[in-house]
Amino acid sequence: MDSDAQGNIYSCVTGTENWNTTNKIYKYDVTAWTVLGSAFSGVNYIDIKIYNDVPYVLYLNSSGRPVIAKYEGGKWNTLFTDTSVSYPNDIQHFSGDSGFYAAWTVDGSRLSIKKITSSGVTSVDSSLTADYFSNPSLGAVGNYIYLTYCNFAFGSGAG
Repeated sequence: MDSDAQGNIYSCVTGTENWNTTNKIYKYDVTAWTVLGSAFSGVNYIDIKIYNDVPYVLYLNSSGRPVIAKYEGGKWNTLFTDTSVSYPNDIQHFSGDSGFYAAWTVDGSRLSIKKITSSGVTSVDSSLTADYFSNPSLGAVGNYIYLTYCNFAFGSGAG
């Protein structure tokens, strides 16, 4: 759930239609709820974030690929699909002074960070690795991206 500068509220709602799971994005303008665009089907996870009063969703498609889409012109337009990873963990949006981002962990040990701009999506260099990123949380202030996480190391079984 998120809101824009005008006070409109946006929410992701999962339901079932004709025995198929669907995800819809609703907007509440203080008087009524309306559906934005078509429903997403075959989606394993979906999250919404409003940036500069524009709705964006980050979701895992039916193949487990992270997808970033933007609502414009009355429909959801895909900006980026990461075909290099399947079913990543900890997918999230975050924003700050330096822009709007999406991130997820790859194989638990690497972070994939994408910067979302009006001209598209670019990769942010992330050379940080961990034994296993557990519950990462990211934020941006100025030109810096900050990260908190638990570096979960698997036990070796040694006694």
